Amino acid sequence: MLQVYFDFDDTLVKTQVLFEESKRDCAHLIQQANPALSFEEIIGKFNAREAQNIKEHGLLSSRFGLSWTETYAHFLGSNEAEQAAITSLAMAKKEKKTNPIYGAKKTLETLRRKGYDLTMITAGETTTQKQRVERSSFEPYFKEIFVVLEKTPAVMQSIVGGRPSDAVMIGNSLKSDVLPILNLGGIGIHIPYHTTWEYEKIDFEIEHENFTALTNIKEVLNIL
Repeated sequence: MLQVYFDFDDTLVKTQVLFEESKRDCAHLIQQANPALSFEEIIGKFNAREAQNIKEHGLLSSRFGLSWTETYAHFLGSNEAEQAAITSLAMAKKEKKTNPIYGAKKTLETLRRKGYDLTMITAGETTTQKQRVERSSFEPYFKEIFVVLEKTPAVMQSIVGGRPSDAVMIGNSLKSDVLPILNLGGIGIHIPYHTTWEYEKIDFEIEHENFTALTNIKEVLNIL
C-alpha cells in the first residue's frame, strides 16, 4: 500500500491568511508614520528582507518579526520603541488558532478507514509547529509527525525510506511539497491554496508523470 504524507500549513489549516493579515497591519503602521509610502513599496522591501533572513536564519518564526523590524528601520530609521511595537504586531497572530481547510477532516477520516497510515511533514520551528499542530484537530489522524527545517529531497528521503516510489506527498506548495518527492521518484499531489507565500513560489510549470494537480483536498479521495 502507498505511504501517504501530508503537509500541514495551508493544506490542512489556513495559515498564510494570518501572515497576510499581519503584513497588512504592519504595512499600515508604517504608512501611518509616512503616508507618502505605498503599500506595494513597503511589502516589496519586506519580501526582500524576509528572503534574506530565511537564507541566514532558516524558517525560525522570529524571522518574520525581524524582517518587519528591518523594514521599519529602512523607511523610518531606528526607533527602539516603535520597532518593538511593530515586532509585537507582526508576531501577534502567531498564537492564534488556525482554522481547518474545508474537507480536510473528512478526507483524513476516509483515508484512515481505507487503511492508510498517514504521516505529516511540516516545516518550521519545532516548538512552534508542534504547538500549532496540537491546537489543531488533526494530530490524532497521523501515525507520525515530522517537523523539519526545510523539505529538501535529502530530508524527504530520510523520512520516506528506501522505497520513495511508494510515497505520496500531498501539499499546497509546489516548491516544498511536490518537487522534493518527485525528485526522489515518488508521487506529488498539489492542492492549491488561494494565496501563496512568496518564498514558496516557482516560475516554471511542472511536467512529470507522477505529478497530479487537484482543485481541493476532497479530490484526494478520487485517487487514493
